[in-house]
Amino acid sequence: MDKVTGGDLVFKKEMVELVAIQLPKMAHRISILNKEKDADELKKAIHKLKSTIGVLGLDEGKKLIIEMENNLAESNSVSSVEDELILLLEMCEDLLHEISELEF
Repeated sequence: MDKVTGGDLVFKKEMVELVAIQLPKMAHRISILNKEKDADELKKAIHKLKSTIGVLGLDEGKKLIIEMENNLAESNSVSSVEDELILLLEMCEDLLHEISELEF
């Protein structure tokens, strides 16, 4: 995140606050799309999440999303990424917990 914010604490705080607002919405949407088995919309949702994860410097999460995107592109089936979806949603929960404990 320091690469994006240039070490600016005010900007970093604003980014974290934005992620804290958007991430639960994104995770909820991904969960719903998984239940609905909507592969096309799921592709879009995880792609959008990849940008957020990338800005925060979470390389493990970004790699997971890329793997999911590749699997969805090959199979066009949500069942091909169900295990990864569980991991991704857990990562989102962990990230939200970490954000809630940050102090600026």
